[in-house]
Amino acid sequence: RDTDRSRGLGDVYKRQQEEIPAEPAEVYLSQGESFQWYGEEAWVSGYNTTELEDGYMEVSVLLYYPEEREELPEMPELYHSDGISPPLTLDPPDGGDLWRLNYHISTQDTSWLMVEFTDSDDTEYDVILE
Repeated sequence: RDTDRSRGLGDVYKRQQEEIPAEPAEVYLSQGESFQWYGEEAWVSGYNTTELEDGYMEVSVLLYYPEEREELPEMPELYHSDGISPPLTLDPPDGGDLWRLNYHISTQDTSWLMVEFTDSDDTEYDVILE
């Protein structure tokens, strides 16, 4: 038996294996739990909903994020029973640290709402609204 040849093929096989990139981490949080978002502490402090005449729903999410930031590092998306919505408008803090993210969603079913924040290292913080 040619052990040198066998060993050589094993080395070739090992070199052919590709590294599979790791999936980004996904962290599920409840409203009020803090997380590090672009180096700053953040949390969702609450939300409210308003029914609109056209069958849509407005969802306003209150986000704690330091007011010295002039803008949010990115716009969090709202996941709901009918899909995904980007914020329609953003109200920066007025003398405080609470940002208001306003979403219009195409359903009045608010039994399942989640806001997703993606950090600079691609970690996803999914905050379940309760």
